[in-house]
Amino acid sequence: MKKLLFAIFAAAVLISGCDKTETGGPGRLSVKITDDPFDISSVESATVTISKIEIRRKSAGEGEKFIELLMNPVTIDIFELRNGITQELVDLEVPEGDYDLVRLYVDEASLKLKDINDPFNLKVPGGEQTGIKVFISPVIHVEGGISAELLLDLDLSKSFVMRGHNAQNGFIFKPSIRATNISTAGRIEGFVRDNSAERTGIENAKVTLQSDEGEPVVTLTDASGYYAFIGVPEGTYSMTVTKENYIDTGIEGVVVVPGNKTVRDFVLTALPVYVSSEIENDAPSVIVMTFSLPLAGIVPDLSAFNATVATVARIVSSVAVSGNTVRLTLSAAVLKGNAVTVAYTKPATKPLQTPDGLQVPSFTSENVTNKVN
Repeated sequence: MKKLLFAIFAAAVLISGCDKTETGGPGRLSVKITDDPFDISSVESATVTISKIEIRRKSAGEGEKFIELLMNPVTIDIFELRNGITQELVDLEVPEGDYDLVRLYVDEASLKLKDINDPFNLKVPGGEQTGIKVFISPVIHVEGGISAELLLDLDLSKSFVMRGHNAQNGFIFKPSIRATNISTAGRIEGFVRDNSAERTGIENAKVTLQSDEGEPVVTLTDASGYYAFIGVPEGTYSMTVTKENYIDTGIEGVVVVPGNKTVRDFVLTALPVYVSSEIENDAPSVIVMTFSLPLAGIVPDLSAFNATVATVARIVSSVAVSGNTVRLTLSAAVLKGNAVTVAYTKPATKPLQTPDGLQVPSFTSENVTNKVN
């Protein structure tokens, strides 16, 4: 009765309808997995090894019944399953009926961060012995001759729990998974772009999907600015998009219809941000800072700026703003070879800003190019 098939999808998977070929007898159930990604840019990979899957069939008067699927362990990098990319775990024939629970048996889990050489090998509480229970709501109905698809969406931001400050005691794997019947769900996708004339896609923008009920779902845009939420239950949602150094944006009343795709694109307005700074040889006491956008002639209080020369604080005696540049005059000249840094704390009044009021975000300890010879 059970036939096992594994397949890896290398692109976004579109929701497919039922293909009814006959009535009576077993139907077909496909189980796939995807990710609601971990919301930190330092993650390199997040792998889990699944050894077995059980699916519960519940029929009136018969009590609980499970179909147990024995399988060779399969290791999946959940972090790669984003924005519509899925990996198929099983494709098998099962008896007709309603299924309301999946149990995943996880043998191993690990988390690799970009700035740490060794991965964190994680404890999996109960995952190997008793399985991880994932309830299916609404239940998925399997009918003879009809293919049904079940999507397991693992939220990395909630599933990897840090132990101790800055993970000094590692992580614990406490999986947060939702199961969605694709036949009763929809899809939301689109692009997040900047407000430049080129409308360039923004990578790693945080897109949040929220209904009136339930927890928010989060994804990050890819290198082209593309995002996707798949297996979204029918309903009305709000969406927000955030990215450091951009103005947050959002929308209400996003309607999801079963079996349909909803497209929502977003444009984020870029804030004026620090680009670079330098000290020229002919003006050794002046730091010239360059910003990404032209600034208004509003001059903050001197206390908003901090400069260090050879790790020692140097007094800022005057500030001048012109176009894309801000000139800080120091109380004494910088010498050849001195290491210089500059910082800015956005004040409550008279912050650096563009003519239309976009304010420069605070920044700390940026290196200054010292051209004094």
